[in-house]
Parts: sequence; structure tokens; C-alpha cells
Amino acid sequence: MLKTLLTAVFFLVPARSLAQAPQPSVRDLSTPELFSSFLGEIRAKAAAEAAKKKQPPSEEAKLFRRQTLPAFNRATGRGLTWTSFMMLHPDKAAAIFTEEISISSSSAEAHLKRGTAYKNMRRYAEAVEDLTVSARLDHGLEKGSALYQRALVRRLLARQSSGAEKGAYNADAFLDFGERLALSPEDAYSYQGRGEIRFETGQLKEAAADYAKFFELCPDKSYADLVARGEVCRDLASKNMAPKGCRPKKFFEKRDE
Repeated sequence: MLKTLLTAVFFLVPARSLAQAPQPSVRDLSTPELFSSFLGEIRAKAAAEAAKKKQPPSEEAKLFRRQTLPAFNRATGRGLTWTSFMMLHPDKAAAIFTEEISISSSSAEAHLKRGTAYKNMRRYAEAVEDLTVSARLDHGLEKGSALYQRALVRRLLARQSSGAEKGAYNADAFLDFGERLALSPEDAYSYQGRGEIRFETGQLKEAAADYAKFFELCPDKSYADLVARGEVCRDLASKNMAPKGCRPKKFFEKRDE
């Protein structure tokens, strides 16, 4: 009886399902040394391709960056996008952009990306330096992004500071948000950032105007909804100055339940 059952199972289950599923080969890139060696391999390949096509260093640098993330995903069995990679592995992202900058230092995007990676690593002084270089190298889209990221870093520095130093960081961030808006007048998040600084420095009417513009333009409705119940909206509402879009009443009702 047992022999009959075993024979039936053998014929009912496909042979390939009995074999262990193949596992993706995973390469250890956990240490800076291993990751540096990995980048060296990609750089050599990019250099060879660029030389074959007689491309300048700027094109070689772009080719190197295009190859890094797909190679990382293949080596580690991952499926990360650049956004998720920058958040999960900012140290590795910074290493990639450092390598790219060593090939061609004139890339505004590479300095912007490395500055953003440094921000995620809380290496704020280096972030400001890279973002300043990026803004100097570009006069369009990259400059606007660099200005916005630099403003965020300066706001983080302000929160760690006090007195005159805090005021100086906030003043620089305020100028960055303003310059960003001069380039991109419909950037909702710069209105929010500038509005926060205006609120903190007692410019309530101007803060309300910036927040109104933020709610008008913000493409992320879930984030806008979060801001609508935030501290600035609550305090403006308490002074009867809340712009359209703020909904602190719901917050107060929930708090008082």
C-alpha cells in the first residue's frame, strides 16, 4: 500500500518541482573595500567602451553611472531603483558619484546626487559643498534641484543650532528657497519651506500666503493632507490666519475626543 502511494506521488508531482529552485548568485558588497573593487571593474569596462567609441570623459562618466545600479542589482539579487538605492545605501551612492566625478568633474547632476547622498548620511557640510558646486555648474533644472536640496540641508543645520548661527542657516535657506522659486515658480515644496521660515520668524501674513500657494500647487495630496493638519496650520488657525487648504479644525476635534 505504501509503495503504491509513493509511486502515485512520484507521478503526480512534476520532476522539476522536486529539484531545488536555483538561487540568484549574491556577491558580498558590504564593505567599502569590496564595493570599491566592484566599482573599479565597472569603471574599467566603461573606460574601454568609451575608448572604443572615442567618447570624451563626460560621456564615459555617464556610461559608468548607467552601468552601476543594474550591475549592483545583478550582483546582489536585488531590484532597487535609484531612489530606493539612494535611501537604503547612501554611502554606496556617494561612492558611485565620487567615482563619476573623478572621471569628469563638470557634471552638475553628479554633484547634486552626491550632495543628496551626503545629506542622507548626515554629512551636512560636505552636502552643502557639493550642492553649491552643482548650482554653480548648471543654470536650469539641476540648479533648481541643488538649491532646494541645499535649503533642506541648511534647515537641518538650523535645527541643530541656536542663536545667531541658527538665524544664519535659516537666512541662507530662505534665500535658496526664493532662488529656487525664481527658477521654478510652481515648486510647491519651496513655498512650504519658505513659509515655515517666515512663520518661525513671525512673518505670519507672508507665511500664510506661502502655505496657500503650497496647497494650490502640491501634487502629492496625501502629503498636502498631512501638512494641512500640521503645526503651522494649527497656529495660523488659532490666529484666524489659516489659508485655504489648512484643516486644523479636524485636528482639534480629534484631539478633544
